[in-house]
Formats: sequence, C-alpha cells, structure tokens
Amino acid sequence: SRIRIRTAAGALDVSMVLDDDVAREVVFMYQGFRHEAGAVNFLTSERVSDMGDQAAFYDTFCRIERVDCK
Repeated sequence: SRIRIRTAAGALDVSMVLDDDVAREVVFMYQGFRHEAGAVNFLTSERVSDMGDQAAFYDTFCRIERVDCK
C-alpha cells in the first residue's frame, strides 16, 4: 500500500508494510538519507532533545494518509 506520512515539517509518500513487531501507533522508517522517494529526515523537527542534546526525532507526531494509486 502507498501512504503519505505528513508532519508539521512536510510530507513523504512511501510504501507501507505492516509488522507485528512495531506498535500499532508507531511509524518506523529505516532510511534517513536521501533516496528516490525523498528523505524522512525532512519530516523531523530541527529541535534538540532535552536529554543528551541529540536530535529529537523520536518525538515527531505524524498523520498517515492513504495515497490513491491509479
């Protein structure tokens, strides 16, 4: 299935695979680098976490939308 992941920073169309090892309310993506579909890093905030001064990408809320395939 094709879906659109939308955050406050932008949107990315990707293929979706359901996995019982990932919590139902969680979206997990391996690639953070630039690839043909876009870059998931562009969907995360540039803010720094309050613990460890690291990227706060574990705290990015998103909306999942169905993409019409024609």
